Order: sequence, then structure tokens, then C-alpha cells
Amino acid sequence: MNRKTMKRIMVMLVTLAVLYGCSSDDDGHAVTEKPVEPLTVSGAMDWYNASVGVLAKQKSTADSSDKISYKPLGDLAELFTDERWYAVESPLDFGDRNLMIMTPEVGDYTNAHGNGVAKQVLKLVVLRNKETGETYNFIMAVIPELDYMLRKGDELDKSTYLSPDSDLDGYIFFYTLDGQLINGRVYERGKVTGSINSPVEGKKTKKLIAYEICITYQWGQETGHYVNGEYQVIGYSTHSETFYVTVYVDNGIGMDPPLPPASTGGGGGGNTSTSSPNLPLTPTPFDDGKKPGERTDCTAQSEQAAQELEEGLVGTNDIKEYISRLRLYASSKSVEYGMLIDADNEGYINSGGVQKGTSRGINMEIGRNTVYSVHTHYNCSIGLASPSALDVYYTINAVGKSDYYEGTVIFACDGSEYYIHVEDYEKAEKLYGKKELFAVDSNDDFLNSKVQGMYDDIIINLLDQGYSQNYAHIYSMMSLLDGQDSGIKIYIKESASGQFKEIKVDKVYSANGKTYNYKLSKCK
Repeated sequence: MNRKTMKRIMVMLVTLAVLYGCSSDDDGHAVTEKPVEPLTVSGAMDWYNASVGVLAKQKSTADSSDKISYKPLGDLAELFTDERWYAVESPLDFGDRNLMIMTPEVGDYTNAHGNGVAKQVLKLVVLRNKETGETYNFIMAVIPELDYMLRKGDELDKSTYLSPDSDLDGYIFFYTLDGQLINGRVYERGKVTGSINSPVEGKKTKKLIAYEICITYQWGQETGHYVNGEYQVIGYSTHSETFYVTVYVDNGIGMDPPLPPASTGGGGGGNTSTSSPNLPLTPTPFDDGKKPGERTDCTAQSEQAAQELEEGLVGTNDIKEYISRLRLYASSKSVEYGMLIDADNEGYINSGGVQKGTSRGINMEIGRNTVYSVHTHYNCSIGLASPSALDVYYTINAVGKSDYYEGTVIFACDGSEYYIHVEDYEKAEKLYGKKELFAVDSNDDFLNSKVQGMYDDIIINLLDQGYSQNYAHIYSMMSLLDGQDSGIKIYIKESASGQFKEIKVDKVYSANGKTYNYKLSKCK
């Protein structure tokens, strides 16, 4: 094939294990009745898991030893929206494997400078149409040309499905979850110059140009022998497989945006053939990590606090309407919103309606009669769904400003809800006197180095145990508050249809007393 007129893209797996990871698909699509349920991060992971289940039933149970397993890193997933779509995007976890997709020029460059210099974006995308409810999931791969990678490779992760890089030189491919090429686009200086079709030529709008693709699979395997009954590794052997395929680029450009074909199934999607540049991928279910245990020491006071909060959130008709609006805003707006609930002689009243904040937060002034402060967390990435350190500081401050403050409520974009409750006012007022212990900087880090050190110790311990970033963060906050005998408790409501449950952290030492772990639990 003439290299002057043909281009090829290499998939090079360059670790001691298989470097792999670009699968994509609309595993399924469904049409729901209006109103369409907003897509959340947790909802997207549930959709992905359901699609993986359908795919497993559709596929043959024949030998799949050559398949490379992956799953999304849901804790790092983010929600994006525009006027038409909800889009949740998540990085992929290939365990001890990896995937690099490179142009020939980038491949040559990495051969000379090391594989660590290669830059790309590989992610799961779950997409929902705001009007029809049609939902798709697929793998998106953003592959830069060499010059662009050298100039802006570190900014590639800013490229999203709804907003690709404004000056990208390179390619964006879409794959089904099990690795079948769906379609894609060619970009030059941020403009689409061609649509990458499925392996058959199909209908063309202008001129089809053939692009050669070289797919190289490489993996490492331990070699060794047994010594006194023990297997000892003496080295590694490298294996690889390479084949060439052709895709077609239509310089008339196709759909906008490029979507996987609609499917009621859970895995396939897209026209494929034996000559298509498919990837040997097997999606595995997302598991959000270790779960807290159930508490058996919950008090009637805890249940009463949760019940009183629920009553407060549905108090008068206007409060109920505003609360419903805030729950919707948590998953559909890109800034924070909030409201204050006050008390008067007749019960709970709304104070000032729904207020709009910024992407960095919302500041609502607590009054003497404020009972609850409610606000949204629109960003669910990297543990940001749960209450922030600033939310805890805000609650402590509210104790000194209101005569009736019960607590701070957070509606997160993934559907979870949180309640920082002032259970013992006398203890909370003492903490208010030393509130600067919990003061934070603009990065939500504690200004007090000792408190920040304790937080770091707890969260690292919990992450090492396998808890999600979200659980690790919120339980670390609870542990810090308990350490000050603060009289403030934190409650979790896993979904809007669930109930608020008080959480607890115990420090459990080993038998020799030298090591410890933090044990998490919540009321059942």
C-alpha cells in the first residue's frame, strides 16, 4: 500500500501484559416515556452493567482466553450535558494491561523515546437523549497526530464526546463494548474532514478514501521453573500478533454527532466483517468497591432526625416544589443551586426561593431562624458527590448563626443525598468556638496541618481497603467530627427513593496492637 496516499493507525500494546483498551458501543438503546429521567453517574454505571449482562448472554461461551477484560473506573466518571444530551464519561481499567492506539509517526516516536511519552484518551461513554430517552454506551478513543501530541498531549483528557478538542489534529474512533469498530471521524485543526465508516463502504456522500490500519497485539508472559517445589520467575517472553485492515473515510462527512447504531440488545451494534479492525475485548461489570457494614447500635434519636428531615423537605407546597427542582438541578445543571428552610410559628417555610450559585459553590447566608440549608453537587467525579470539607465548615458556622439549625443537606448528581446533622447543640457550640480547626482553602484542603494529616491517614487507609473514593471521603469527614466530640453526625441516602441512614467509623486494631484499620458502617 502506497504510504504517500494511505495512512495507518497502530494499536500497540506495550507493557509486560497485553496493552489493550479501546472498546465501544451502544450496547443498547431504549425509548422511555416522557419525562426522561436525567442520566447520573450511578445510573450510567447501572446501564453499562445491564448492557454487559445482555452482551454476555448474546455471545458464545467458546474459548475467550484471547480476550482482554476491562471495566470503567466509575469513581472517576464525570457527567456532561448540553441542550440535547446527557453524557457520562469514565476512564477504563485494564488491570495489569493497557491499550495504546497510535499513528505510525507516534509509534516511531515512542519506539525512540519510550512508551510513556504516548498520549491518548480512552473512555467509556454513556449517552442519553434528553427528549427521547434513547441511551447508548460505547468506547471513545481520541488519537492525536504526532505534532499535536507533542504540543498539546497533556490537554487531551479535556476532550469530551460533546466537546472534542477545538483544534485537534487526529482521529476519534467509536467501538462497541466488545471491541467492534462502529465509526469515527478525522480532525484537522479542530474541524471534521472525514467520517470513518464501518468496514463496508456503504452509502457515500462524496469520496471514499481508504485508510490502512495496522493492529499489533503484544503481551508478556513469565517464564521460569520450579525449585524445591516453588515456581521461580527467570524472565519474560514477549508475544505479538499483527494484521492489517482497511477502513473508509468519507470526506463528505456523516452524521452529527456520530452515534452508534440503535440497538435493543446489549452488546453488538454496528456492521462488522472479518476484515474489520475489531479489538478482542471483554467488558466486565463495574463494581464500586467495598461496602460499609450494617450498624446494630442505631438509636431512636437517629431515626427521628431522619424522619424530621424528610418531613421538613416536603413541608409546604412551595418547599416540596423547590426540593423537586433541586433534585433535578443536581443532575442537569453545571452550577450549584440551593435554598434555605426557616422555621416560624406555623412550621417550616421557604426562605428566598431557589438560589443560583457558581461552578465553585453557593454561599447562602444563614439567619437566626434557619433550620435547614439544602444545595446541589453537580460534579460527581473523584469523590465530589459527597459533602465537602467546606460543607462541614459551613455547618459548624451555621450553629453560631442560627438558633434552630438542624443541618446541611446535599443533593448529588448521582442521585445520592447527604445530611450533616447537628444532633447535640451543646457539643456543636463548643466546636463552633474552635471552628478554625475545620477551615479550608480554595482546594477544599484543611488549613490546619494536623487535621489534614489525620484526614489523609484515614482516607488512604480506606482506599487501601477497597472502599470507593466517595465512601472514603465522607467517612473520613465523620471520623474527624467524632474525634472532636462534635455532636454532629452525617447521614447517607443512597438514592432518592431510599432513606437517610446515620454512618459511623470505628478504629479497629490488630491483635498485636501495632496496626489498625477503619471499619465503616451505617444504620440498616
